[in-house]
Amino acid sequence: MNASGSKYTTADALLDALHETGISYFFSNLGSDHPAMIESLAKAKAVGKEMPQVIICPHEYIALTAAHGYYLASGEAQGVFVHTDVGTQNLGGSLHNASRSRVPVFIFSGETPYTLQGELPGSRNSQINFLQNVYDQRGIARNYVKWEGDIRTGTNVKQVVYRAMQLANSDPKGPVYLTGAREVLEEEITTPDNDWSRWKPVEVPPLSAAAVERIVTAIAVAERPLVLTSYAGRNEESIQLLVDFCERLAVPVIEPHTSYVNFPGTHPLHQGYSGGELLQEADVVLVIDSDVPWVLSKEGPKDDCRVFHIDIDPLKRDIPLWHIPTEASYQADSSAALRELNRYAAAVRKDDGRNAVCQRRFVPWFQRRGGVWREACQTRQNGGESDRGRFVFFQCSFVVILNGAALSNAVYDGHF
Repeated sequence: MNASGSKYTTADALLDALHETGISYFFSNLGSDHPAMIESLAKAKAVGKEMPQVIICPHEYIALTAAHGYYLASGEAQGVFVHTDVGTQNLGGSLHNASRSRVPVFIFSGETPYTLQGELPGSRNSQINFLQNVYDQRGIARNYVKWEGDIRTGTNVKQVVYRAMQLANSDPKGPVYLTGAREVLEEEITTPDNDWSRWKPVEVPPLSAAAVERIVTAIAVAERPLVLTSYAGRNEESIQLLVDFCERLAVPVIEPHTSYVNFPGTHPLHQGYSGGELLQEADVVLVIDSDVPWVLSKEGPKDDCRVFHIDIDPLKRDIPLWHIPTEASYQADSSAALRELNRYAAAVRKDDGRNAVCQRRFVPWFQRRGGVWREACQTRQNGGESDRGRFVFFQCSFVVILNGAALSNAVYDGHF
Protein backbone atom coordinates (compact mmCIF):
# COMPACT_ATOMS: atom_id res chain seq x y z
CA MET A 1 0.00 0.00 0.00
CA ASN A 2 1.12 3.57 -0.59
CA ALA A 3 0.39 6.69 1.44
CA SER A 4 -3.03 7.15 -0.17
CA GLY A 5 -4.15 3.66 0.88
CA SER A 6 -4.21 2.13 -2.62
CA LYS A 7 -1.94 -0.74 -3.46
CA TYR A 8 1.41 0.04 -5.06
CA THR A 9 2.12 -2.20 -8.03
CA THR A 10 4.94 -3.03 -10.40
CA ALA A 11 3.23 -0.81 -12.97
CA ASP A 12 3.31 2.10 -10.51
CA ALA A 13 7.02 1.60 -9.89
CA LEU A 14 7.72 1.25 -13.62
CA LEU A 15 6.04 4.56 -14.44
CA ASP A 16 7.66 6.28 -11.46
CA ALA A 17 11.07 5.13 -12.64
CA LEU A 18 10.47 6.36 -16.19
CA HIS A 19 9.40 9.76 -14.83
CA GLU A 20 12.55 9.90 -12.69
CA THR A 21 14.77 9.24 -15.71
CA GLY A 22 13.43 12.37 -17.42
CA ILE A 23 10.85 10.94 -19.78
CA SER A 24 8.07 13.47 -20.47
CA TYR A 25 5.89 11.61 -22.98
CA PHE A 26 4.68 8.08 -23.63
CA PHE A 27 3.86 7.77 -27.33
CA SER A 28 1.46 4.88 -27.07
CA ASN A 29 -0.62 2.33 -28.91
CA LEU A 30 -2.20 0.50 -25.98
CA GLY A 31 -3.77 -2.95 -25.83
CA SER A 32 -4.97 -5.76 -23.60
CA ASP A 33 -1.56 -6.04 -21.93
CA HIS A 34 -1.65 -2.54 -20.41
CA PRO A 35 -4.54 -2.44 -17.86
CA ALA A 36 -2.20 -2.11 -14.87
CA MET A 37 -0.39 0.80 -16.49
CA ILE A 38 -3.62 2.54 -17.45
CA GLU A 39 -4.82 2.15 -13.87
CA SER A 40 -1.54 3.53 -12.56
CA LEU A 41 -1.85 6.59 -14.77
CA ALA A 42 -5.46 7.09 -13.63
CA LYS A 43 -4.45 6.90 -9.95
CA ALA A 44 -1.69 9.47 -10.53
CA LYS A 45 -4.13 11.82 -12.24
CA ALA A 46 -6.68 11.45 -9.44
CA VAL A 47 -4.23 12.57 -6.76
CA GLY A 48 -2.44 15.19 -8.87
CA LYS A 49 0.78 13.18 -9.10
CA GLU A 50 3.13 14.31 -11.85
CA MET A 51 3.55 11.73 -14.60
CA PRO A 52 4.67 11.71 -18.23
CA GLN A 53 1.89 12.60 -20.64
CA VAL A 54 0.37 9.83 -22.76
CA ILE A 55 0.00 10.63 -26.44
CA ILE A 56 -2.16 8.05 -28.22
CA CYS A 57 -0.84 7.15 -31.67
CA PRO A 58 -2.89 5.30 -34.31
CA HIS A 59 0.06 3.12 -35.31
CA GLU A 60 3.25 1.97 -33.62
CA TYR A 61 5.40 3.28 -36.48
CA ILE A 62 4.03 6.75 -35.78
CA ALA A 63 4.66 6.37 -32.03
CA LEU A 64 8.33 5.51 -32.38
CA THR A 65 8.87 8.07 -35.14
CA ALA A 66 7.38 10.76 -32.87
CA ALA A 67 9.73 9.76 -30.06
CA HIS A 68 12.61 9.81 -32.54
CA GLY A 69 11.69 13.31 -33.69
CA TYR A 70 11.22 14.57 -30.14
CA TYR A 71 14.74 13.46 -29.28
CA LEU A 72 16.19 15.22 -32.33
CA ALA A 73 14.44 18.43 -31.29
CA SER A 74 15.09 18.26 -27.55
CA GLY A 75 17.97 15.87 -26.90
CA GLU A 76 15.78 14.00 -24.39
CA ALA A 77 14.84 10.32 -24.67
CA GLN A 78 11.13 9.50 -24.57
CA GLY A 79 8.96 6.42 -24.04
CA VAL A 80 6.97 4.27 -26.45
CA PHE A 81 4.30 1.75 -25.37
CA VAL A 82 3.27 -0.99 -27.78
CA HIS A 83 1.16 -4.12 -27.65
CA THR A 84 2.72 -7.63 -27.42
CA ASP A 85 4.24 -9.28 -30.50
CA VAL A 86 2.05 -7.56 -33.08
CA GLY A 87 2.71 -4.09 -31.73
CA THR A 88 6.44 -4.82 -31.69
CA GLN A 89 6.28 -5.97 -35.30
CA ASN A 90 4.40 -2.82 -36.27
CA LEU A 91 7.36 -0.72 -35.16
CA GLY A 92 8.96 -1.95 -38.39
CA GLY A 93 11.33 0.41 -40.12
CA SER A 94 10.98 3.04 -37.41
CA LEU A 95 12.96 0.76 -35.07
CA HIS A 96 15.64 0.37 -37.72
CA ASN A 97 15.74 4.17 -38.11
CA ALA A 98 16.12 4.79 -34.37
CA SER A 99 18.81 2.14 -34.11
CA ARG A 100 20.93 3.34 -37.02
CA SER A 101 20.43 6.98 -36.00
CA ARG A 102 21.60 6.19 -32.44
CA VAL A 103 18.48 7.66 -30.89
CA PRO A 104 17.75 6.68 -27.27
CA VAL A 105 14.14 5.53 -26.78
CA PHE A 106 12.55 3.45 -24.04
CA ILE A 107 10.17 0.93 -25.66
CA PHE A 108 7.83 -1.07 -23.45
CA SER A 109 5.68 -3.90 -24.72
CA GLY A 110 3.39 -6.14 -22.74
CA GLU A 111 3.71 -9.91 -22.94
CA THR A 112 0.77 -12.28 -23.03
CA PRO A 113 -0.25 -13.51 -19.55
CA TYR A 114 1.57 -16.61 -18.33
CA THR A 115 -1.24 -18.14 -16.27
CA LEU A 116 -4.35 -19.86 -17.66
CA GLN A 117 -7.03 -20.25 -14.99
CA GLY A 118 -7.09 -17.05 -12.97
CA GLU A 119 -4.30 -18.11 -10.64
CA LEU A 120 -3.03 -14.52 -10.48
CA PRO A 121 -4.45 -11.07 -11.22
CA GLY A 122 -3.98 -10.47 -14.96
CA SER A 123 -4.40 -14.13 -15.98
CA ARG A 124 -5.53 -14.97 -19.52
CA ASN A 125 -9.16 -14.12 -20.20
CA SER A 126 -9.55 -13.92 -23.98
CA GLN A 127 -8.72 -15.72 -27.20
CA ILE A 128 -6.11 -13.16 -28.21
CA ASN A 129 -4.04 -13.95 -25.11
CA PHE A 130 -3.24 -17.28 -26.75
CA LEU A 131 -2.73 -16.13 -30.34
CA GLN A 132 -0.24 -13.41 -29.34
CA ASN A 133 1.88 -15.82 -27.30
CA VAL A 134 5.16 -16.47 -29.19
CA TYR A 135 8.40 -18.21 -28.24
CA ASP A 136 10.70 -15.18 -28.38
CA GLN A 137 8.94 -11.83 -28.55
CA ARG A 138 12.07 -9.92 -27.60
CA GLY A 139 13.84 -11.55 -30.55
CA ILE A 140 11.70 -9.42 -32.86
CA ALA A 141 13.55 -6.32 -31.64
CA ARG A 142 16.88 -7.80 -30.58
CA ASN A 143 18.89 -6.86 -33.69
CA TYR A 144 17.84 -3.22 -33.41
CA VAL A 145 18.19 -2.36 -29.72
CA LYS A 146 21.13 -1.85 -27.38
CA TRP A 147 19.46 -3.84 -24.62
CA GLU A 148 16.36 -5.96 -24.14
CA GLY A 149 14.91 -7.40 -20.98
CA ASP A 150 11.83 -8.74 -19.23
CA ILE A 151 10.33 -7.80 -15.87
CA ARG A 152 10.55 -10.91 -13.67
CA THR A 153 9.47 -9.26 -10.42
CA GLY A 154 8.31 -5.84 -9.36
CA THR A 155 10.77 -5.67 -6.49
CA ASN A 156 13.62 -4.57 -8.74
CA VAL A 157 11.71 -3.00 -11.63
CA LYS A 158 13.19 0.43 -10.96
CA GLN A 159 16.69 -0.97 -11.20
CA VAL A 160 15.75 -2.63 -14.50
CA VAL A 161 14.47 0.67 -15.89
CA TYR A 162 17.52 2.57 -14.64
CA ARG A 163 19.82 0.02 -16.26
CA ALA A 164 17.93 0.28 -19.56
CA MET A 165 18.05 4.08 -19.60
CA GLN A 166 21.69 4.18 -18.55
CA LEU A 167 22.51 2.08 -21.60
CA ALA A 168 20.17 4.02 -23.89
CA ASN A 169 21.84 7.33 -22.95
CA SER A 170 25.44 6.06 -23.06
CA ASP A 171 27.27 6.56 -26.36
CA PRO A 172 26.72 5.14 -28.83
CA LYS A 173 23.11 5.82 -27.84
CA GLY A 174 20.17 3.73 -29.00
CA PRO A 175 16.74 2.28 -28.26
CA VAL A 176 16.07 -0.24 -25.47
CA TYR A 177 13.20 -2.72 -25.21
CA LEU A 178 11.49 -4.04 -22.08
CA THR A 179 8.60 -6.47 -21.77
CA GLY A 180 6.31 -7.45 -18.92
CA ALA A 181 3.30 -9.73 -18.59
CA ARG A 182 0.05 -8.61 -16.98
CA GLU A 183 0.58 -10.75 -13.87
CA VAL A 184 3.89 -9.15 -12.96
CA LEU A 185 2.58 -5.65 -13.69
CA GLU A 186 -0.30 -6.27 -11.28
CA GLU A 187 2.03 -7.52 -8.55
CA GLU A 188 1.71 -5.55 -5.30
CA ILE A 189 5.06 -4.42 -3.95
CA THR A 190 6.50 -2.07 -1.36
CA THR A 191 7.71 1.27 -2.66
CA PRO A 192 11.29 0.64 -3.83
CA ASP A 193 13.97 2.99 -2.54
CA ASN A 194 16.27 3.59 -5.51
CA ASP A 195 18.23 6.61 -6.73
CA TRP A 196 18.36 7.31 -10.49
CA SER A 197 21.07 9.93 -9.96
CA ARG A 198 23.56 7.12 -9.33
CA TRP A 199 22.99 5.52 -12.76
CA LYS A 200 24.87 8.04 -14.89
CA PRO A 201 25.60 7.43 -18.58
CA VAL A 202 29.15 6.29 -19.23
CA GLU A 203 31.51 9.05 -20.34
CA VAL A 204 33.46 8.61 -23.57
CA PRO A 205 37.25 9.01 -23.22
CA PRO A 206 38.76 12.12 -24.82
CA LEU A 207 41.00 12.09 -27.85
CA SER A 208 44.57 11.65 -26.65
CA ALA A 209 47.12 14.44 -27.01
CA ALA A 210 49.21 12.21 -29.28
CA ALA A 211 46.21 11.60 -31.54
CA VAL A 212 45.42 15.33 -31.71
CA GLU A 213 48.98 16.19 -32.70
CA ARG A 214 49.13 13.37 -35.24
CA ILE A 215 45.90 14.37 -37.00
CA VAL A 216 46.47 18.12 -37.09
CA THR A 217 50.09 17.78 -38.20
CA ALA A 218 49.08 15.46 -41.03
CA ILE A 219 46.38 17.84 -42.26
CA ALA A 220 48.55 20.95 -41.87
CA VAL A 221 51.26 19.67 -44.21
CA ALA A 222 48.95 17.86 -46.64
CA GLU A 223 48.44 19.11 -50.18
CA ARG A 224 44.86 17.86 -50.57
CA PRO A 225 43.26 17.15 -47.18
CA LEU A 226 39.57 16.40 -46.84
CA VAL A 227 37.01 16.02 -44.03
CA LEU A 228 34.02 13.69 -44.35
CA THR A 229 31.19 13.60 -41.82
CA SER A 230 27.63 12.27 -41.70
CA TYR A 231 26.36 12.82 -38.17
CA ALA A 232 28.79 15.01 -36.24
CA GLY A 233 25.92 17.48 -36.05
CA ARG A 234 24.08 15.25 -33.58
CA ASN A 235 25.95 17.48 -31.13
CA GLU A 236 24.90 20.98 -32.17
CA GLU A 237 28.12 22.58 -30.94
CA SER A 238 30.10 20.35 -33.33
CA ILE A 239 28.83 22.36 -36.30
CA GLN A 240 30.65 25.58 -35.38
CA LEU A 241 33.63 23.65 -34.06
CA LEU A 242 33.98 21.91 -37.41
CA VAL A 243 33.66 25.22 -39.26
CA ASP A 244 36.39 26.72 -37.07
CA PHE A 245 38.70 23.75 -37.64
CA CYS A 246 38.24 23.65 -41.40
CA GLU A 247 38.69 27.40 -41.74
CA ARG A 248 41.86 27.33 -39.66
CA LEU A 249 43.46 24.69 -41.87
CA ALA A 250 41.53 25.42 -45.09
CA VAL A 251 40.04 21.94 -45.44
CA PRO A 252 37.00 21.19 -47.64
CA VAL A 253 34.11 19.17 -46.20
CA ILE A 254 31.89 16.51 -47.75
CA GLU A 255 28.77 15.09 -46.06
CA PRO A 256 28.18 11.55 -47.37
CA HIS A 257 24.80 10.01 -46.51
CA THR A 258 24.18 12.79 -44.02
CA SER A 259 21.58 12.36 -41.29
CA TYR A 260 22.20 15.72 -39.55
CA VAL A 261 23.22 19.22 -40.50
CA ASN A 262 26.98 18.99 -39.92
CA PHE A 263 28.40 21.93 -41.86
CA PRO A 264 26.72 24.98 -43.46
CA GLY A 265 25.82 24.12 -47.04
CA THR A 266 26.40 27.73 -48.11
CA HIS A 267 29.97 27.78 -46.80
CA PRO A 268 32.66 27.85 -49.53
CA LEU A 269 34.39 24.88 -47.93
CA HIS A 270 31.27 22.73 -48.22
CA GLN A 271 31.81 20.50 -51.23
CA GLY A 272 28.62 18.52 -51.41
CA TYR A 273 27.51 15.05 -50.46
CA SER A 274 29.66 12.66 -52.49
CA GLY A 275 33.42 12.16 -52.36
CA GLY A 276 34.09 12.16 -56.08
CA GLU A 277 37.24 13.84 -57.36
CA LEU A 278 38.18 15.41 -54.03
CA LEU A 279 38.16 12.02 -52.31
CA GLN A 280 40.13 10.36 -55.09
CA GLU A 281 42.78 13.10 -55.05
CA ALA A 282 43.04 13.45 -51.25
CA ASP A 283 46.30 12.69 -49.52
CA VAL A 284 44.87 13.01 -45.97
CA VAL A 285 41.26 12.24 -45.04
CA LEU A 286 39.69 12.86 -41.64
CA VAL A 287 36.42 10.96 -41.16
CA ILE A 288 34.31 12.25 -38.27
CA ASP A 289 31.14 10.38 -37.26
CA SER A 290 30.24 8.53 -40.45
CA ASP A 291 28.94 5.00 -40.91
CA VAL A 292 29.65 4.76 -44.63
CA PRO A 293 32.01 7.56 -45.75
CA TRP A 294 32.47 5.82 -49.08
CA VAL A 295 31.55 2.52 -50.76
CA LEU A 296 34.75 0.72 -51.67
CA SER A 297 33.31 -0.95 -54.77
CA LYS A 298 32.49 2.48 -56.22
CA GLU A 299 35.03 4.99 -54.92
CA GLY A 300 37.55 5.65 -52.23
CA PRO A 301 40.83 7.37 -51.42
CA LYS A 302 44.04 6.29 -53.12
CA ASP A 303 46.16 3.59 -51.50
CA ASP A 304 48.76 5.97 -50.06
CA CYS A 305 46.17 8.36 -48.58
CA ARG A 306 46.40 8.76 -44.82
CA VAL A 307 42.96 8.17 -43.29
CA PHE A 308 42.03 9.05 -39.70
CA HIS A 309 38.67 8.09 -38.24
CA ILE A 310 37.06 9.71 -35.18
CA ASP A 311 33.70 8.23 -34.25
CA ILE A 312 31.50 7.50 -31.27
CA ASP A 313 31.43 3.92 -32.61
CA PRO A 314 34.46 3.43 -34.89
CA LEU A 315 34.12 -0.38 -34.92
CA LYS A 316 30.41 -0.32 -35.92
CA ARG A 317 29.87 -3.21 -33.52
CA ASP A 318 26.30 -3.86 -34.62
CA ILE A 319 27.23 -4.22 -38.32
CA PRO A 320 28.59 -7.74 -38.97
CA LEU A 321 30.76 -6.86 -42.00
CA TRP A 322 32.23 -3.36 -42.07
CA HIS A 323 35.58 -1.77 -42.87
CA ILE A 324 37.33 1.36 -44.05
CA PRO A 325 41.14 1.31 -44.33
CA THR A 326 42.62 3.71 -41.78
CA GLU A 327 45.97 4.71 -40.41
CA ALA A 328 44.30 5.20 -37.02
CA SER A 329 40.78 5.03 -35.57
CA TYR A 330 39.66 6.67 -32.35
CA GLN A 331 36.56 6.31 -30.21
CA ALA A 332 35.72 9.81 -29.05
CA ASP A 333 32.91 12.31 -28.81
CA SER A 334 33.18 14.51 -31.89
CA SER A 335 32.51 17.76 -30.01
CA ALA A 336 35.22 17.07 -27.44
CA ALA A 337 37.60 15.90 -30.16
CA LEU A 338 37.01 19.00 -32.29
CA ARG A 339 37.64 21.26 -29.34
CA GLU A 340 41.05 19.65 -28.85
CA LEU A 341 41.82 19.68 -32.57
CA ASN A 342 40.96 23.38 -32.74
CA ARG A 343 43.12 24.17 -29.75
CA TYR A 344 46.12 22.48 -31.34
CA ALA A 345 45.34 23.80 -34.83
CA ALA A 346 45.27 27.37 -33.51
CA ALA A 347 48.89 26.96 -32.50
CA VAL A 348 49.84 25.29 -35.77
CA ARG A 349 48.14 28.09 -37.74
CA LYS A 350 50.68 30.52 -36.26
CA ASP A 351 53.56 28.44 -37.60
CA ASP A 352 54.74 30.31 -40.70
CA GLY A 353 55.86 27.20 -42.57
CA ARG A 354 52.66 25.23 -42.12
CA ASN A 355 50.55 28.32 -42.65
CA ALA A 356 52.21 28.79 -46.01
CA VAL A 357 51.34 25.21 -46.97
CA CYS A 358 47.66 25.87 -46.21
CA GLN A 359 47.73 29.00 -48.34
CA ARG A 360 49.61 27.40 -51.23
CA ARG A 361 47.46 24.33 -51.55
CA PHE A 362 44.17 26.20 -51.44
CA VAL A 363 44.81 29.19 -53.67
CA PRO A 364 44.40 27.00 -56.81
CA TRP A 365 41.50 25.11 -55.22
CA PHE A 366 39.64 28.34 -54.48
CA GLN A 367 40.49 29.57 -57.96
CA ARG A 368 38.87 26.50 -59.47
CA ARG A 369 35.88 26.68 -57.18
CA GLY A 370 35.44 30.41 -57.72
CA GLY A 371 35.72 29.97 -61.47
CA VAL A 372 32.84 27.51 -61.44
CA TRP A 373 30.67 29.91 -59.48
CA ARG A 374 31.57 32.90 -61.68
CA GLU A 375 30.81 30.94 -64.82
CA ALA A 376 27.45 29.94 -63.39
CA CYS A 377 26.70 33.60 -62.67
CA GLN A 378 27.68 34.71 -66.17
CA THR A 379 25.71 32.03 -67.98
CA ARG A 380 22.47 32.68 -66.13
CA GLN A 381 20.09 34.18 -68.67
CA ASN A 382 18.63 36.68 -66.25
CA GLY A 383 21.83 37.39 -64.31
CA GLY A 384 19.95 37.22 -61.00
CA GLU A 385 21.14 39.30 -58.08
CA SER A 386 21.24 36.17 -55.89
CA ASP A 387 23.91 34.59 -58.13
CA ARG A 388 26.10 37.68 -58.17
CA GLY A 389 25.70 37.95 -54.42
CA ARG A 390 26.75 34.34 -54.00
CA PHE A 391 29.95 34.96 -55.98
CA VAL A 392 30.79 38.09 -53.98
CA PHE A 393 30.18 36.09 -50.79
CA PHE A 394 32.60 33.44 -52.07
CA GLN A 395 35.31 36.01 -52.78
CA CYS A 396 34.95 37.56 -49.32
CA SER A 397 35.02 34.13 -47.69
CA PHE A 398 38.21 33.31 -49.56
CA VAL A 399 39.97 36.29 -48.01
CA VAL A 400 38.59 35.59 -44.53
CA ILE A 401 39.46 31.89 -44.52
CA LEU A 402 43.01 32.50 -45.65
CA ASN A 403 43.50 35.44 -43.32
CA GLY A 404 47.08 36.49 -43.03
CA ALA A 405 47.87 35.46 -46.58
CA ALA A 406 49.78 38.06 -48.61
CA LEU A 407 47.44 38.05 -51.60
CA SER A 408 47.75 41.08 -53.81
CA ASN A 409 44.74 42.46 -55.63
CA ALA A 410 46.50 41.65 -58.88
CA VAL A 411 46.76 37.94 -58.08
CA TYR A 412 43.25 37.84 -56.68
CA ASP A 413 41.63 39.71 -59.57
CA GLY A 414 43.72 37.95 -62.17
CA HIS A 415 42.37 34.54 -61.25
CA PHE A 416 38.81 35.51 -60.39
